[in-house]
Amino acid sequence: QTSTFDPTDGRFICVDNIKAGPTNDDSIGGMGLMATQKISSGDIITSSPVIPIHRRELFGDGTGSTVQGQPYQLLLNYVFGHEDSDLLLLPYGPQTAYINHPPAGKKANAMIRWHSLDQDANTDLSRRQQYHHSELFELSAEEVANTHGKGLMIDYVALGDIADGDEIFIDYGDWRKAWDNHVRRWKPPDGAMSYKSADRYCRETQCYQEDVRTIEEQKTNPYPDNLETVCFYDNDAKILKFDEQRQIVYTTWTTEEDWPHECLRPCRILKRYASDVDDGERSE
Repeated sequence: QTSTFDPTDGRFICVDNIKAGPTNDDSIGGMGLMATQKISSGDIITSSPVIPIHRRELFGDGTGSTVQGQPYQLLLNYVFGHEDSDLLLLPYGPQTAYINHPPAGKKANAMIRWHSLDQDANTDLSRRQQYHHSELFELSAEEVANTHGKGLMIDYVALGDIADGDEIFIDYGDWRKAWDNHVRRWKPPDGAMSYKSADRYCRETQCYQEDVRTIEEQKTNPYPDNLETVCFYDNDAKILKFDEQRQIVYTTWTTEEDWPHECLRPCRILKRYASDVDDGERSE
């Protein structure tokens, strides 16, 4: 069910004051979260629900250490928690994962605080719709970590005036030790030095302008090990022809915009041939 947006309705939160984009600091690299208008000190920049997660859900053995065959999940990089606690909190509000720790020479200009139910006092939201279940504060960390169907809310609050275009930073806390440990024990996987994304490989080799290689052609001219060939498949595709004898379905999409990118299927090209419909490929 959808509702018409009303900026005066407390059930809605407008997030047009922030946007994700390339970070302004070269020492960080990657993406960051930027203000798109002036944000005054004390203002709530945005809010986010947080999901309680037990540490064992992100670690194979539940002890907080990486063990052979049971590594930690990358989601761990985006949760809040204490190293001695089983309780982890995953924020999933719009764009909040882009907020960086301040680089050297800069300080955090935002902080995190628990959402207040007073902010929802004038809304018609049900208790569950408000999402912030403060009764969880009365439970132990272990009990909260094993609670399902209830969550909490946090607010990102400006510590001072933030100008339009400024990047938003929060203090990650004592994360340096964990980062140094990660750097010390991290080893690149086999083949990492020769890794190329599909986009980079095709831009460098102009493979977009050539036919997809068959299995036989790849014996002498292989693709990088980390790439695979895929086929587009979708029931909504326009069926041009069905060869019952050879059990081949010929389909097409009008433009690239019509390609069903969510329906990619790994496939191998067995052979390429000319047909009375168009140049075709047989795959499996």
